[in-house]
Amino acid sequence: MLYQEKIIYSRTPLRVSFFGGGSDYPEFYNRFPGSVIGTTINKYIYICSLPLSHFGKNNFSLSYRKSESVNKTSEIKHPVFREVLKNEFKNQRYQFSVMADLPGGTGLGSSSAFTVGLLNLIYSIKEIPITKYKLAKKAIYYEKNILKENVGIQDQMHASFGGLNRFKFDKDDFNIAPVRYSDSIGKSLNRSLILVYTGIERSSTEVLKSQIKKTKKGNLDSEIKILVSMVDEANSLLESKNSNNFLKNFGKLLSESWQYKKSISSHYNKNLDYIYNFAINSGAYGGKLCGAGHGGFFIFLANQKVQKKIIDKFQHKCLRINMEAKGSQILY
Repeated sequence: MLYQEKIIYSRTPLRVSFFGGGSDYPEFYNRFPGSVIGTTINKYIYICSLPLSHFGKNNFSLSYRKSESVNKTSEIKHPVFREVLKNEFKNQRYQFSVMADLPGGTGLGSSSAFTVGLLNLIYSIKEIPITKYKLAKKAIYYEKNILKENVGIQDQMHASFGGLNRFKFDKDDFNIAPVRYSDSIGKSLNRSLILVYTGIERSSTEVLKSQIKKTKKGNLDSEIKILVSMVDEANSLLESKNSNNFLKNFGKLLSESWQYKKSISSHYNKNLDYIYNFAINSGAYGGKLCGAGHGGFFIFLANQKVQKKIIDKFQHKCLRINMEAKGSQILY
């Protein structure tokens, strides 16, 4: 089969999970229904591909945080590249380069966005259509079954589908329900979103080992059920016809969920509380730490005046973001 001899790259969005985190692990949803609400954001992981000439010595050239040039896929050190290329892209001479708007290990779903983006790119190069649903399922399969990562299943869905969505899952499957919010609520949410970087990067698979162990034993069932119940409340706020006090109520609920999330995180760094406390005391509607709880980014909802206070305090660690409506895309 002749593959396309031109530059192709995937652009896959990162995500912010608002509510329901912790219920997207099979240790929970195999016993109780799980649900999350989150959105993809306008920050991305890019994976660029180009055929290698037949004059070079190696069959694969990879560039990410490190560089690799190998002849066989089994020689690749990067685990996702190795397993995906080994199973999906045999006997081809190609080079791949990875770029990202934000660093990995910061609670924004970058590892799953990378897996989704790579699979999407490989299928595009092979000119095989793949649905968003199948793309998410494949990424989940690689991360959980092949790589044995301690990850949930919401990040792959966010990266594949894009947008502000509610996902529900149980032991049989998952389904997507796009949140039907009004223009006024969408604009209010976009204007209010700001990230603050803690300066700490971490591997979520390591951080989550203890939490997953407790979840499997049922020790966190009551806390996670409360987090799932907040998904219903958040969905009602987002789909309300009345946008008055939306940010105040949504932010309050976000902070409430963060207090529960902290209680089930065995790796939360209490030294980070000063960031959260400063933002809330400055007038932010609410906020939480993104991801597993050890570091990465805080997400806050705040008006422009409060955002300025946060930026004046934390300066280059701050980043305004917007929601992204599309999932992983192929661009030429």
